[in-house]
Amino acid sequence: MTATGRRKYKSAWGVAAVALLVAGCGPEVNYGAVYSRRSPDGKWTAAVSLFGIDKWAAPQRLKILVEGGGRRIVLHKDSASDIDVCFAEIYWSENSQQVGVLVRNCYGRSPLIVGYDISSNSSVPRPAIEGGIRKRIRQDYPRWRQYIWGQRSEIVEHPDEIQYAATDEAASAFRARERSGADRRPG
Repeated sequence: MTATGRRKYKSAWGVAAVALLVAGCGPEVNYGAVYSRRSPDGKWTAAVSLFGIDKWAAPQRLKILVEGGGRRIVLHKDSASDIDVCFAEIYWSENSQQVGVLVRNCYGRSPLIVGYDISSNSSVPRPAIEGGIRKRIRQDYPRWRQYIWGQRSEIVEHPDEIQYAATDEAASAFRARERSGADRRPG
């Protein structure tokens, strides 16, 4: 190959590499909320949303956010991991100041739990919001005690709501509820 041919060859690869980089670094595409719940006072909405890097890329990414009062607060954003939401639950405190979000990724093992206090603009430790999330699961999924890790609950000594969120039964119940539109109600 001649020197001119090598330059053209390198030049073509350079253009292709830049085109791929630009295509992969395009604007974020919002795929929408998988699950959302309004606060008891109706002023805030917490949402589990999916987004992508561009409209042609298959991988979905996770974003957990709270919106209201002219503010948009991102509680968690994972741009690196592909996600398929199997189960999600959102807990609001009675005064609408604290929110807890549980998300189970079908590709992962244990659920992600995020807590936030709107009045102090700070995160809330997991133990402080787990009780509220457990209560929401008990209210929204009355059959939660029947299956834990694929076994009937009578076999499991101490059934647990967070463990339930990691089961296939919970994923099926969540998807059925999502299709029915029951996840859009307040509180």
